[in-house]
Amino acid sequence: MPAPAPLLGEHDAATRARAAERSRRDASASDAAASDASASSADSNAQADREPPRLPLDGIRVLDLTVVWAGPGCTMYLSDLGAEVIRVDNPFVFPTATRGLMARPPAEIVQELGPLSGYPDNDPGPRPWNRQNMFSSHGRGKLSCTLDPRTELGRETLQRLLGHVDVIVENNSIGVLAKLGMDWETVHAANPRTIMLRMPPMGLDGPSADWLGFGANFEAMCGLTGLRGYADDDPTSLTSVFHMDPASAATAAFAVLAVLARRDGADGAGGTGAGGTGVGELIEFSQSENVMQHIGEYFLDAAANETRHQPLGNRSIARAPQGCYRCAVDPARPDQDDEWAVIACENDADWRALAALLDRAVGEGVSSLETDERFATLEGRLAHHDEIDVRISAWTQQLTSAEVFHQCQAACVPAGQVLRESQLRTDPQMTDRCWFRQNGSVEQGWHSFPGRQWRWDGPEMPWRPIGILGDANEYVFRQILGLDDVEWQALCDEGHITGDYLHPDGTPL
Repeated sequence: MPAPAPLLGEHDAATRARAAERSRRDASASDAAASDASASSADSNAQADREPPRLPLDGIRVLDLTVVWAGPGCTMYLSDLGAEVIRVDNPFVFPTATRGLMARPPAEIVQELGPLSGYPDNDPGPRPWNRQNMFSSHGRGKLSCTLDPRTELGRETLQRLLGHVDVIVENNSIGVLAKLGMDWETVHAANPRTIMLRMPPMGLDGPSADWLGFGANFEAMCGLTGLRGYADDDPTSLTSVFHMDPASAATAAFAVLAVLARRDGADGAGGTGAGGTGVGELIEFSQSENVMQHIGEYFLDAAANETRHQPLGNRSIARAPQGCYRCAVDPARPDQDDEWAVIACENDADWRALAALLDRAVGEGVSSLETDERFATLEGRLAHHDEIDVRISAWTQQLTSAEVFHQCQAACVPAGQVLRESQLRTDPQMTDRCWFRQNGSVEQGWHSFPGRQWRWDGPEMPWRPIGILGDANEYVFRQILGLDDVEWQALCDEGHITGDYLHPDGTPL
């Protein structure tokens, strides 16, 4: 039945009461069974002591039909949790937004491609698609098989894989799977336990379902882009931030976990235990609907109060002062022409600490910020934000960003340096948290990569190398599918089995 949204803590007492009742029932059931199961329990405990703890998705196999970032990011998280992820790469179709802007970029433009499209040491190497930065960022721990499902043999082989997978993840345009004979009805009929996650930007039906674009395009449609930038800037001057892709990846992975739990019940990892349905489901994951939840309060405010929100630059509607302030150039880095630090006072205590710090810095002869009653409340500071920013900027421009950060840190004022990518790898906070880790492949060498997106106290998550095109062909087709020599040779003859992207005639690009 429909019900109002709950208030904070409204159901605490009832939830605790239900939990206590469940605990009492579980304890009674456990006591009743203890005398009959003592010997069995001892054996089980001894076996559990011998067996290492399992990852949540150990035993789960994922078929990865994804492109660009949002979908591959999702399957990367599933791999981190123990799933075996198998990418299906079509060797006759070069995915320009997934493996590089072009298959073999000319040497003279490589340095201009930028971090998302570049290569280690600006060297594309003999197989650039295995070295490209965008793919490497989400390619860890995945296997790759090559198959062209547009052919009859390729399509039949792909459909045979359906009987061996638990999850299919894809984020292509909505008509692709139907053309490959991989629509939900076909998949469900072939393997009723398979879960299919589809990640269309605007849903699977409706007037906008067939719209094409990247995350930045749909962020603008959802209103996210309209909240970025500066109030006096033309909105068309904004650069892309690609918020939708990582936002979709994380939430989509969570959706897969939820449906796996519903399918498998208590046993997990592919079994069907207590409460499990044993049946796969189609997950329709509209990326636009997901990203809209990231600015839900703005929609509610507009609906309830008819508020028209405008870009705030680096300011906040809930904190003041807050901003990104220019600092003095660090003498140790004279090649950098600008340095910045961010400061964000979350409450009155933060403001008083910052005001005292600024007052000490300027000395006598300048009006005191700490005693100025206009700034004593959040409302007052929001109203006089420009005046406060002048004082803050005058102070920060006399110091390097590191000095601003450390002085604020000592005064318990929330602040931080704006770091370049080159500075992140030497940042002591990142180092202390072991954020960067070595990874790579036989084709790109070994380099520093960002670590996992979360910490936990469960079993050690795998940190496997980045897959290369076609590296698991024999495993997938010979071991999993059990193809005989004739069937394997048929795939080879049609050009499916390869480590290169190919021209229509089968020669390498």
